[in-house]
Amino acid sequence: MLKVAKVEGSVLTPDKMLKVKKQLTIANLSRYKLSNPNFPALSKIVKDISPISELLDSFTGVFDESGQIKDSASEELFRIRSSLRALKGEATSKLRKFINNPAISKNLADRNIHIRNDRYVVAVRAEKVPALKGMVIDVSSSGKTVFFEPEIIVSINNKVALWKEKELREIRRILRQITSRIGYHARALTENQQILAYLDALFAKARFALKYRANVPKVGKEAKIRIVQGMHPILYRIKKGETVPMDLELGQSFRTLVITGPNTGGKTVALKTVGLLTLMAMSAIPVTASADSFFGVFDKVLVDIGDEQAIESSLSTFSSHIVRIKEIVELANRRSLVLIDELGTGTDPEEGSALALAIVEHLHQKGSINVITTHHGELKLLAYSTPGMENASVEFDVDSLKPTYRLLVGIPGESNAFVIAERLGLKAEIVERAKQIKGERLKGKGEIIEWIISAKREVEKSLEEARSLMIKAEEKLKEAEIEANRIKEEALTEALKIVEEAKSSIKSAKKESSHKIVQVANEVRRRMIKEKEEKVKSHLEEGAIVEIPSFNLKGRVVQVKGRKVEVDTGKMKMTVPIVSVVPTGEKVSPEKESSREISVSIERERELFFPELNLIGKRVNDAISELERFLNDATLLEIKNLKIIHGKGQGILKKAVHEYLKDHPLVKSFRLADEREGGSGITLVELVW
Repeated sequence: MLKVAKVEGSVLTPDKMLKVKKQLTIANLSRYKLSNPNFPALSKIVKDISPISELLDSFTGVFDESGQIKDSASEELFRIRSSLRALKGEATSKLRKFINNPAISKNLADRNIHIRNDRYVVAVRAEKVPALKGMVIDVSSSGKTVFFEPEIIVSINNKVALWKEKELREIRRILRQITSRIGYHARALTENQQILAYLDALFAKARFALKYRANVPKVGKEAKIRIVQGMHPILYRIKKGETVPMDLELGQSFRTLVITGPNTGGKTVALKTVGLLTLMAMSAIPVTASADSFFGVFDKVLVDIGDEQAIESSLSTFSSHIVRIKEIVELANRRSLVLIDELGTGTDPEEGSALALAIVEHLHQKGSINVITTHHGELKLLAYSTPGMENASVEFDVDSLKPTYRLLVGIPGESNAFVIAERLGLKAEIVERAKQIKGERLKGKGEIIEWIISAKREVEKSLEEARSLMIKAEEKLKEAEIEANRIKEEALTEALKIVEEAKSSIKSAKKESSHKIVQVANEVRRRMIKEKEEKVKSHLEEGAIVEIPSFNLKGRVVQVKGRKVEVDTGKMKMTVPIVSVVPTGEKVSPEKESSREISVSIERERELFFPELNLIGKRVNDAISELERFLNDATLLEIKNLKIIHGKGQGILKKAVHEYLKDHPLVKSFRLADEREGGSGITLVELVW
């Protein structure tokens, strides 16, 4: 638009000029609002905004509130429009006398004055045209009505046409003048646009952080990643905040992480979470993780995720993976993050496994930070036997046959194929035979290593649960500090005991340690919840003000129901667990409580909704009632652009619709459709968002 404006003699349309006006208005408002000592960084940004007051005054002098060109835009335009109004009055007066003539009125289709092709006309029944002197200007779609220009009005219509032409020339002159001013200030307007875009990005990031409870992490040059309580933002949105957080460190004690386990989506989610959060941090977007997280600024993030066949180049699934991995191994270095999903799939299992081992070894030697997911068991052994490599798995619930999305670092995953097959009803003898075959194949291929892996898995799981219990006890139950230390000592003692017993009977150690740790954890959890409930409940009398952090809301206590409390937030009442509210110490007086008696509710009144309303043939009152319901439904469904069909006719229904829309709080703007959009029988509405 600004490039066009810089061309000498060019003319921008009014709608484009109004966009420039809107940009200037927003720019000046931003500069005014953000030039504040409380916002030093934002103040520094907006000080470079150019107000261009002279151009803004030009817009104000030419366009009215609705965007139409004012009569006062120039002296010449005022004179022209005054003459047009006088001619219109003269034409109307003559046509009114013509219509009221008894000899004439019997030939008319109606007694209204119409405008066709910018000429004032009357509606005449088609068969009566020969009885009148004048000229046919237009015919109705049915052919029964002719829009007729009487002889007495021809000269006035000709004058109107001449003055209309003068009006268009004057308007074009005014627009050309303003276009020239826009072109003159094009550079400043471009810089304003860049500043506004930057501000918009900042506020978008801030809104994202508030909505997703995201934080600004630590960022540095070190090639490492530390994710604390990290969550995939899309999973967070789908699960409405009930997402299992992930803790992971890469580049410290190990650089390569091999994630194994069943093909249920959990591995890929973990892989994508690492990559997405890293890229968000590198893009200065708050991450869905704790502020204690750290992300290195990598030169390259190299990724192979997805199963895409390249039909046009005759590539199989395996070939398409290899093409991408070839590029990855060539580009990877110590400043790279490499993410590969399902390495070694799509070909012969033995060859795929060998190739996967070679690729992981090569990447590890190049020093990149690597996260690899795979089904190949040999990679588990590689991770255990190679310094700087580590195994991981996504916890799997064998009862529900779904991943819990909890990442277990140090513990390789099992395919759980036998368990899943049994749960889904495969014949028992087939499953038993499969176990027998697996056992035969494992002979001489690492039974001792499998035992060590199982032992280490159980020990590290026990240690992790012990540390978790210790932290929770210290943070949430100070009175239980002695008990928490005892639990820690018991858990560590039990873990060491498991290591010793694993050498002789790994299965016995697994069962015994799991039972005791879970038993202790449940006991501490019950005590903490009971203690907090009793502490909070003592402050929950009727009328007390509480906060509900998980919903970011504040409200008044209505009543306590056992282990739950009913809270009135002003917009709705919620029943939540006692432990999820925080007393503020404030209380609402009875007078204040009783003052709120009015509540407003809008409900949908139709099962299906189409953003188009046809009012043709309806009475005005019925049409307005239906229009009101139509706007309400559109608002509830967050539909912004609507179409209202009222027809042309006598214009009564159109006028009533426009009067109703003019002051409606849900309506941002409305206008008649142009010929491409359906013509003046349709009004287009934009709702407020």
